[in-house]
Amino acid sequence: MFARPLIVSLALLLSLSGCSVFSSSSQRSPSAVSTKTVKLSLARKYIGHLLWPVPHGSISSQFGQRWSNFHEGLDIRAPEGTPIYAAHAGKVVYSDDGIRGYGNVVAIQGDGLMTVYGHNRRNIVEVGDQVQAGDQIAELGQTGKATGPHLHFETRVKDSSGRNAAVDPLVFFPARAARLNSN
Repeated sequence: MFARPLIVSLALLLSLSGCSVFSSSSQRSPSAVSTKTVKLSLARKYIGHLLWPVPHGSISSQFGQRWSNFHEGLDIRAPEGTPIYAAHAGKVVYSDDGIRGYGNVVAIQGDGLMTVYGHNRRNIVEVGDQVQAGDQIAELGQTGKATGPHLHFETRVKDSSGRNAAVDPLVFFPARAARLNSN
């Protein structure tokens, strides 16, 4: 039951910074919320067009059920200090270390899509910054609840109630998903 307090904390902090809160902060269990259908709407244009945030990083943990929790992102492993790049253009809506478990985290709101980058050694961007796809936003690390250096990467879209719901990031990387499924 560790994941639920993390999500509630992230939802609270992002709502205080003017963002929509995540749908998993509702009364339902994280796995029940995370598996509901979410329309991609505005985010559909990002399919196949997001940049991989850690160019030479490899997936070490996928989206979905993991142990007794629901993992709402991808873990991408690479050496500590590796640059992390914005997957899309948008506004930095969170850049701090105040979210329990995530360590240093950056959240970027684009047009219909929010991306979250956690466990960073160092955040380079600040709240209010406008970033372009490919801009360096952080350095990969292992802050917060992490077992080694990696990026925790989430993609979120608004659900029918207007909250940002986690969507498997591989939806936006079809070629990478196809390679994973072929192995």
